[in-house]
Amino acid sequence: MPIITVLKGRRFEREFSFDKDHLFLGREDDNDLVLPDGSISRVHAKFVRDPSGWSIVDLNSTNGVFVNNNKVMETPVKEGDVLVVGEYTIFLRSVASEGIRTASLVGAIDSTQSLKLLFGLTRKFKSEAAVQESLEAMLESVMDIFQAQRGFILLRDPTTGQLGDPRITRFAGDSDQHLPVSKTVANRVLEQQAPLLITDVEADDFAHEAPSISTDQVRSIICAPLMKPSGPARGVVYLDSQIKIRVFTEDDLTLLKEFLEHASHLLGASEEARRLKRANRNLTEITREVSRREHDTDSIVGSSSTMTELLGQLSDVAAEDVTALITGESGTGKELFAKAIHYRSRRATKPFVAVNLMALPKELIESELFGHEKGAFSGAVARKIGKFELAEGGTIFLDEVGELSLDIQVKLLRALEERSVVRIGGHEEVSLDIRLVSATNRDLDVEIKEGRFREDLYYRLNVFNIHLPALKDRREDLPGLVEHFLAHFNSKMGKAITGVESDAMSLIRAYDWPGNIRELKNVIERAFVVEKSSRIQVKSLPFNLVRDRVLAEDAADCEKLSPEATGPGSFEQAQGQFEKTFIVESLKKFGGNVTQTSKETGLPRRSLYRKLEKYGIDPKTVISSDSAEDDQRE
Repeated sequence: MPIITVLKGRRFEREFSFDKDHLFLGREDDNDLVLPDGSISRVHAKFVRDPSGWSIVDLNSTNGVFVNNNKVMETPVKEGDVLVVGEYTIFLRSVASEGIRTASLVGAIDSTQSLKLLFGLTRKFKSEAAVQESLEAMLESVMDIFQAQRGFILLRDPTTGQLGDPRITRFAGDSDQHLPVSKTVANRVLEQQAPLLITDVEADDFAHEAPSISTDQVRSIICAPLMKPSGPARGVVYLDSQIKIRVFTEDDLTLLKEFLEHASHLLGASEEARRLKRANRNLTEITREVSRREHDTDSIVGSSSTMTELLGQLSDVAAEDVTALITGESGTGKELFAKAIHYRSRRATKPFVAVNLMALPKELIESELFGHEKGAFSGAVARKIGKFELAEGGTIFLDEVGELSLDIQVKLLRALEERSVVRIGGHEEVSLDIRLVSATNRDLDVEIKEGRFREDLYYRLNVFNIHLPALKDRREDLPGLVEHFLAHFNSKMGKAITGVESDAMSLIRAYDWPGNIRELKNVIERAFVVEKSSRIQVKSLPFNLVRDRVLAEDAADCEKLSPEATGPGSFEQAQGQFEKTFIVESLKKFGGNVTQTSKETGLPRRSLYRKLEKYGIDPKTVISSDSAEDDQRE
């Protein structure tokens, strides 16, 4: 009576015996051996008994019959031959040889298959996969490689250090799923952190000591630890076989050990990737939350009526997903307003991408905004994703939009109308879900009249306009801004400057601030660097703030000159006297240092040297004469 063992792929499928003189196999239910797979024809082939033994006959199947890697139509088969039909591998043996392993299933199939399955595990392990998914992929792989009928993964409880119940189980064919797993075997492997092989359960003394092993049904067991990069094993992998034709060997033990070492590294890398991804996600969320707090309207300083009205407009535009144009002089805080719009909108959790168009070379603006494909132009060695794509779901802020050339304006207009971009050198349109906020310090109405800016693009950008006033037009906000920057630089520099002296604050209020808030911030930062006391003094302010006071004082000195010097026709003399006095006093202030005097007064160094020569001023003499005057006073 022959016995047939069937594997699908490399996994045990079934085993049965038959006493007929012929056996039909195929996909349909009325076959003796039903193989329900699309690779099998309805009636694929038949086994036939003849006087010399058994033969197999191909019944015009679609995928054919192979015996020992040769395609056949009809051929004798004997014990030890390997038959392949579709996705199935079949072994034929007689009952008389049941106690003897007549075919090595591992050796019968091409040995390269084991390597393919081993390294195929790398593809199954995904960096974002959960531990459960990774372990399932691993058990699937070892079941395929070792043709085990049952497979289990038991994990160590990190609290107790003991193995729990099987975390993952897999069963092949008609294996007995109700047989227990031997915790005795599994715990021994965990404790010793070494693999264990039981080739023949019936003859093994240790197997008889394990009460849960059913020696009359389980034929062979192989178990190995699942290690971690450091520390104790995370658990064990347990495989068993219930058929005598599949007996695990020492080669299997070595292969399983090496396989699990490889798998453990992959699992560790997968866990580390997930940890880093979680950390990155948390960091991104924290960064966004900080940005929301930093760039919300609460961070915009100003209590004047102008600013109150502007903050109301900002809230209105943030609530609606409309395109906005922010205008105003340089340094008035246009990017700060753009960020506030983004972080108060429904897009707050998505990217905010800022592009300063003035800072980009004109020939790179299109690539920077819309991206390019590899090879699109010289130097395009790889695909580049443009800023519009990077801002997907969020807000893109185009600063200095008035600097765009007319050809880029056409492409920007198309992107806004079509809500899509095409990378340079590409053909595929990339859909966009973004909000556009732009800003400029130019008068775009004038630019349109002079032909430097497209009128149709202007209407697309200027759906909602926010105009930021110059700082000189909102002087009542200066104390609050100064206090804001004091707190900022105290925190940044670790200082404790408590305020600004009244005479210094008077100069701050009187100054016109052509550089607006940006200039004010720089002035306070400079004062923090040079100030030695707890409050900012006049001497810590840059010369351009105190110039008017110096000019007034020097004008008063000029009034004291003799009538001959100040009378009609003496303007040049008065001007010369003022220049000389101004230069001498400046040199005294900076200890005769010509370079520092030039820098702080705004007088070019070359011009300063010419005037020193013109008026016969020696910086060293200025210092010494100043010291002599001090001695006389004493």
